[in-house]
Amino acid sequence: MQVKGRLRRVIRNGYERVLEVVADGSKIYWIGALAQEDGNPAAERFVEGSACDLHIQVLYVHSVLPQGPSAGPTLEQSIDQSPHCTITGTVCSLAGPFGFFCSIHENEPAVRVELERIHALSVGQRVAFAGELAVIDD
Repeated sequence: MQVKGRLRRVIRNGYERVLEVVADGSKIYWIGALAQEDGNPAAERFVEGSACDLHIQVLYVHSVLPQGPSAGPTLEQSIDQSPHCTITGTVCSLAGPFGFFCSIHENEPAVRVELERIHALSVGQRVAFAGELAVIDD
């Protein structure tokens, strides 16, 4: 999944970063990231106020629950200043025994989801899960 917007705030804790990204002028995402170097302002790649184009995934998913066909797609972040999220979507492809791609919004790229245990999901299945939004390091 790709998030384009502006970095409103960067919370630093050692090498860890929590990014507040404003996309489409109003939608706010909290996304976890790792810094390449800590304590070196010249190497900091996340700068408050700058434009960003981030590829993100969902990590630390413990369980996936099946949903009925009437469950609409959602991505919610109810904990302030946290990359924790709950998602309802459709499995659009599998990425091995510990991952899959999930479609949240039509006409947008699917988000990669990494699980903590082996799954038995199938393409087209409606699911709900909780995890953490994280930047994919290229």
